Amino acid sequence: FPLACGLLLVACSEPPYIPSGVDAGVFDTGHDVGHDVGPHVPDVDSGLTQTTGLPPISGGTLTVIGEQVVVADPDRDMIWVYDLSGEARFEYGIELVAGSEPGRVVASPGGAVVVLRGTGQLAYVDLTEGTITEQVDVCDAPRGVDVLDDGRVVTACAGGSVVVRDGVNLSRHFVGLGLRDVVAADGVLYVSVLRTAEVLVVDPMTFEVVERLRPPADETSGVP
Repeated sequence: FPLACGLLLVACSEPPYIPSGVDAGVFDTGHDVGHDVGPHVPDVDSGLTQTTGLPPISGGTLTVIGEQVVVADPDRDMIWVYDLSGEARFEYGIELVAGSEPGRVVASPGGAVVVLRGTGQLAYVDLTEGTITEQVDVCDAPRGVDVLDDGRVVTACAGGSVVVRDGVNLSRHFVGLGLRDVVAADGVLYVSVLRTAEVLVVDPMTFEVVERLRPPADETSGVP
């Protein structure tokens, strides 16, 4: 039959993260999407062209904080702030070091905290001035971030650690491989694990895993 139209679905995977430094010895099983690091040269056998040089696609996020919207733009290494108090308008564009790859954004008592996946840092943003007041090294591969009721900032690292910042002090707690997002709610931490489709329920004082939540397997459609 003649093909009138077609749909191309491309499944991508981020290259395995091999940690160093504080997360040494632990592999990241939480992948996003991948990239080809080869040169931009023609494939003489197939006639196709290899592309690249571009970083992996990780996607940005946005968070509404009061009457402002904070947007992470990893493609441009920018943080954008918009004012929604009246007619929506652009307020600030905050330029980051090339390769910073801003990701998750969360409200904090002083403004916003943004994960910089590319540099392994948290950026603290003053939303009144539109400036970064501090950048803090947390781990090789920070992914999710949230703020506890007592003001502690919790970062989930792909290498398996939960990093907690209390004022100027950092503490690290290993809870499991392939961590992705973290949400502080109901007096506990919910930490997602990408590859196993699990959510770890973590005590925010001892940082012990008290429960593992996982949807039941469905034999007719596979597993989570």
